[in-house]
Order: sequence, then C-alpha cells, then structure tokens
Amino acid sequence: MFPLLLLDPVSCENVLNQLNPYELFKFSLCSKISNLLARNVAVKVNDSFSLDIHLDESYSIGIQYETSHVFEYFSCRSNTIHNMLGDSSIVSKSVEHGKLNGNGPSMFHTSDEKNVETYWEDEVVGFKLLIEYVMNLYDKPIDILYFHKTDSLKSIEILRWINTRQGSIRFGHFDLCHVNSDHTLSRILDQIKNINELDLVMLPGSEFIKNDTRRYEFEELTITNGYWVTLPRLVDMNCHILNVSGTELTNYDVNSFLKMWINGELDKLKLMTLNILEVDILKIMEGIQYLKKRNYSGESFSVSLDITKNDIFYIICRTDGLAASTYVTKFGNHLVFNMEVGK
Repeated sequence: MFPLLLLDPVSCENVLNQLNPYELFKFSLCSKISNLLARNVAVKVNDSFSLDIHLDESYSIGIQYETSHVFEYFSCRSNTIHNMLGDSSIVSKSVEHGKLNGNGPSMFHTSDEKNVETYWEDEVVGFKLLIEYVMNLYDKPIDILYFHKTDSLKSIEILRWINTRQGSIRFGHFDLCHVNSDHTLSRILDQIKNINELDLVMLPGSEFIKNDTRRYEFEELTITNGYWVTLPRLVDMNCHILNVSGTELTNYDVNSFLKMWINGELDKLKLMTLNILEVDILKIMEGIQYLKKRNYSGESFSVSLDITKNDIFYIICRTDGLAASTYVTKFGNHLVFNMEVGK
C-alpha cells in the first residue's frame, strides 16, 4: 500500500489532487487525518461543487461537480441498520465501519457506480450527521432541495434542522400531492420560507384553501395545479417572479389584481405569468388606462417558459410612475397572461 500519510504535506496534497471528487470523498472517510487532508483539497476547488438534498422514499445528499467541462454526480444515502440486515444483497457486500466527525456508529458501503450507502440506528439522526459531514468537507451550503413522496413527519424534522444550519436555499422543488393532512401540509410550508426559488405542486383540501392566510414571499415562485390560487391568495404572493398554471382565475380577477398593483400594492413584482380561464385582454384592461404598443423589443425576465411574444402590448403605469408591459402569449394549447414590470 502506498504510504500516503507519510509524505510531506505538499506532496500529499499533490497526490490527492489527482483523485476525482468521488475518490476524494471515499478517502475522507478513512480517518480524522484523511478527512482533514481531503477537506484542505476540496475547499480549494469548491467553486465547482454544488450540493442537493433529496427527501423522497429515502434520504440522500448529492454532490455535483465539474471535471473537464463535464458535470458528474454522486450521492450519499442514509438507511437504517435494520433495513441492511433484512437485505441479503447488502449483507453480502463489503461494508466498512466508521464515524462521521467522531459521531456514530455507522456503516458505509461505497460502489463503483458513485453511490455511498450509510447505515444508522436512526436514519434521520444519521442523515443530519451525513449532511453536516458533506457540508463541512466541501465548505458549501445546500443549494437545491427536493421533496417528494416521503415520510412527512420525519422530513419536517430534517427541514427544521436544515433551517437552523443555513439561512437560505437557492432552489426547492416540493411535490406535496401525497400529503393528505392539512395540518401536515401547513407545517411543511412553514419550513420552506427560506427558499429563494420555489417550485410548488400540491393538492390542498378545501379547509386548507378556505383557512390558510399565509403570505408567499419568494424571489421566484412557480405553482402548478394552481386551481386553489384565488384572487386574495394571488395578492398574498408578493414575489419578484411569479408563474402560476392551472388556475381558475378569470379576466375580472386579473383586472382587479392590476388595479391593486397600479395603486401601489405588490411592490416586489417584476414578472408574472398566469394561465387563466379564457383570456380576453380587453376584459382584463377594462377601466384601466393603457398605452397600446406594437413591436415591443424588450427582453423577458422569464427563463422557465419558452414563449413567443405577441406583437401587441398594453403598457400600464402605477401611481408612482412605474410602468409595466402586459401581453398575451400562447404556451402549448393555452393562452397565458404576462406582466413585466419596468418594461
């Protein structure tokens, strides 16, 4: 075996620089010294890393990195020791014993498919330790969070812990269609306020729709299955970028919304796309002063919808002088109402 740890620090670092990120991660698991050496190397190149968390049928943290202009990925998953002992295919594999940051006990299995399986008495406690380990190793925050078909109560505990660990998360995709309890749904929504860009899918019950009065304030909010988005709830979505599809909003709802904006409400809004029922721009503009303009050449803020602009735009103005362009585009078989502030 090559006596790596006997080398001087510079030579040791030169050798570790030859490892790919997955190999470096596996090396970090060997001991406290190997962890420190790996961390010194990883921190110097951490601009090429991003971390994401998956809360679904299992709990995993993924590491994406770039090598020679190619993006690669490996993941680390938390399991219970009980599940391992009940799966003969796992028991027959080579499993290593170790600790993360001095905590444990835990067991590891690494594979050539760039997956790391970890096993704990309590998979939630173990997953927190795993997240802490990866974040410390790369000196990086969680960048992306996925939530789908998971044990909601355990995942709420993980979300609450993540919120104490870092101030914000860049992007989150939350598919909450499997959450049957309005109370649980509300508890999950309470834990995602620190996400900057949220992609939200949910099927709330009638009581939730009637009683929920929370404000949705994000840098960007995208909602599908937006049948529950009524006019009062739309007004409570004070985001910079707002994309809502599948709504039952009417032209008159949008008309009322624009009048509120003209009178100084929704001051954060920069871009909005709404899929509404039977779009009629003249009904939307009823009672609103506007300037009709053709061949508008402004640049859209939107990066999530591949839309082609109509050549007719309706320029409206707030009482404070801020202008916005409104227009209708076609997305698939649907007409979409668009609003861009400052255009």
